[in-house]
Amino acid sequence: AAAARVTLSVKDEAGRPTTGSFLIRDARDRIYPSPFKRLAPDFFFQPQVYRADGETLTLAPGRYRIEFGRGPESVRETRDVTIGSGGQTLAFQVKRWIDPAAFGYISGDHHIHGAGCAHYTTPSLGVYPADIARQVAGEDLKVGAVLTWGPGFDFQKKFFSGGEDAASAPGHILRYDIEVSGFGSYRTGHLCLLRL
Repeated sequence: AAAARVTLSVKDEAGRPTTGSFLIRDARDRIYPSPFKRLAPDFFFQPQVYRADGETLTLAPGRYRIEFGRGPESVRETRDVTIGSGGQTLAFQVKRWIDPAAFGYISGDHHIHGAGCAHYTTPSLGVYPADIARQVAGEDLKVGAVLTWGPGFDFQKKFFSGGEDAASAPGHILRYDIEVSGFGSYRTGHLCLLRL
């Protein structure tokens, strides 16, 4: 059967539009959208996809189990839904068990890679800033530092600017930094050059 367009209403805990993480499985436990047919910004190497308020998914009519969340600070919601042949809207709202920012803690991931080991054979492959920014927002990370490293360096270095990337959004900073490994300076660890 033809797939139906499902519009997602995604709100944060205060009712403001946001981005969330969705893990979708059918009654036979298959993941949707199919990882084998995904194109960026959806990645084949992870089961979840990220959608902002008002964005859509296409799902064939049937029964699905949807897991929704927004990073480890949110309470995951699991919902069983039935998709019909016409379009429909599903509404989700983030529920938090804690808000670390209210206590002055700024969450982040300082070790994100935009290129993986496949780039030893195809250096031009890589993830673009807009795709990573969607994940940073969907996990509610306040800072995401993408480390440009060896095999994907020649492709990824064009995103290193020494400042916030243009794909950053209010409350979610994306930066590109350099990971050094393989010679003496690696002993300093992975430097995140904030305020460079």
